[in-house]
Amino acid sequence: AVVSTQSTGYRGVRRGFNEGDFVGIYAKNSPPVTVAEFIAKPDSAGLVLQNMQSIGQKELKSFEHVRHVTLVEEAFTVENSLMTPTMKKRRDAIAAVYRDVLSEMLSNQA
Repeated sequence: AVVSTQSTGYRGVRRGFNEGDFVGIYAKNSPPVTVAEFIAKPDSAGLVLQNMQSIGQKELKSFEHVRHVTLVEEAFTVENSLMTPTMKKRRDAIAAVYRDVLSEMLSNQA
């Protein structure tokens, strides 16, 4: 799961990376890794942010660009109440669980 903020502040939490995505992003320079191994690498958040920004430059307005990313190992699922049965993000639950992470990200924004 990727917890992100945009230039306009907290806009929610993005789900969109699964184990295959991590392998794809990192495999260009390294052998395949698991999500836990990918997150443990010091440059992993930077790689994801760079990937998201390159896509965003083509498809998003400047105020929609992702500025900060934090990777967490726990997937957003129905079982942990972070997703609804129709696979929508439960933003209030995610914000409650990751309150400290989001506060830190917002306080580091320049």
